[in-house]
Amino acid sequence: MKALYTQISIIYKLKKAFLEIFSAEGKHTKEHLFDLLLSVLCLNGFQSISYNFEHCIGDISDNKLNSYYFTLNDSRIDLSQWMKNIVRIALSLIHEKLLNDLIILSIDDTMAENYGEHFENRTKLFDHARHNDSNYLNDH
Repeated sequence: MKALYTQISIIYKLKKAFLEIFSAEGKHTKEHLFDLLLSVLCLNGFQSISYNFEHCIGDISDNKLNSYYFTLNDSRIDLSQWMKNIVRIALSLIHEKLLNDLIILSIDDTMAENYGEHFENRTKLFDHARHNDSNYLNDH
């Protein structure tokens, strides 16, 4: 990453926190994932890798656009490990005075249907909240 932050900046603190979530990944994968996350925050959303690269990542990183496609296509990325790390970090933020209290973690299980037959990790998933002719949808 270009000289975008110092050790006291908010970006440095974000990177330190998120690299902990991506702890199982390799160095370059961690950097790419953080760049993508930072672009989502900067652009207030994610349209596509190329859009986020053109409007944000290209200005803050020396990496090439294709390296982000390769990172997201890497089948070795372990999403379950990320989820475990996120829950561990969330629980570590709870003040020790509250440890004996009931703790409820709210998890958003919203599904957004994808259209077409040709997208990565496509599968038919059951959606308990759908109220139409079928409770199954294309999602990943």
